Amino acid sequence: MEQLNKIPFFFVVGRPRSGTTLLRTLFDAHPNVSFPPECQFIINLYPKYGKIV
Repeated sequence: MEQLNKIPFFFVVGRPRSGTTLLRTLFDAHPNVSFPPECQFIINLYPKYGKIV
C-alpha cells in the first residue's frame, strides 16, 4: 500500500473546445496513464459549493 501512495496523480480540468481532447489523446498513448470518460462533476458540484470562497 505504501508504494501506491508514491504514485503521482493529477487532474486535467478544461472547458469545451480548449484542447483537452487533444491532450487526452496524447496521454492515452502512454500505457501508464488512464483517463476516465468525460464528466460534468464540476457543473454538478457548483450549486452546492460555488459560493465558497
